[in-house]
Amino acid sequence: MDKLLFGLQVSIIGMGVVFVALYFLTFVIRAIELAVGKPAGKKPEAQAPVVETVEPVAVKAQDDEDEISAVIAAALAAFMGSGYTITSIRRLPVQPAAAWSSAGRNQVIQERLSMY
Repeated sequence: MDKLLFGLQVSIIGMGVVFVALYFLTFVIRAIELAVGKPAGKKPEAQAPVVETVEPVAVKAQDDEDEISAVIAAALAAFMGSGYTITSIRRLPVQPAAAWSSAGRNQVIQERLSMY
């Protein structure tokens, strides 16, 4: 029972110290704002938003595929650097995967993302 009370006392004291320190930091930040002051000058006046009407343009499917290919090529060039040539881009067929393989794949992706 003594250990439980000691643990509660330490927790309460620790949270109290953190709370007081954060409260003190808010005063320090406000003092710095007052000391530095805000830059002098005019505040920008609110202007009425300009509304432009754009007529829809029929886009061909080939244009979309070319744009997607260009974006993929740019992303790969940025990732791998120069010296590589992309000869073709093709969509892989979607295959239903087992739940365990999807979970494993997601885990590997998350581990690799956490490295950066």
